Amino acid sequence: MAKQSWMAYHRTVREHSAVVRSEHLIEVQDKLMLVQREESDLKNNFALVLPKIRSGQASSHKVWQLVEDTLSGDAAPGNLLQVTDEYGEKSEFISMAMNRGAEYLLVTGPAMQTVRKSVPNRGTSYVFFFSNEAMH
Repeated sequence: MAKQSWMAYHRTVREHSAVVRSEHLIEVQDKLMLVQREESDLKNNFALVLPKIRSGQASSHKVWQLVEDTLSGDAAPGNLLQVTDEYGEKSEFISMAMNRGAEYLLVTGPAMQTVRKSVPNRGTSYVFFFSNEAMH
């Protein structure tokens, strides 16, 4: 389940890359690769341990140890949630609003100067345009 959620989050931040820090996109991509590697390692280690358990050469506790090691590793669900906190709710709102017809507009001209004065050092600014249809 965590892998599917992480892949969905990765897809969402890629879709909204205009409003996501490039460093965050890189971090999400790195974490996705880590999740895939951890999943592969767990499957491979399980495949190695299972015959030993069946033949009595190892205890079934080895399986629990594999699971515990995975759940306490860098790709543990709790560690991944810390990364999604930055843009998770924002991305959900953006997706919902755009699905209802809202549009992102790049702030330019005099409006850009006003935004820069009120929110310094924020880079490129965007605003949502909500039509009457999008608001209902």
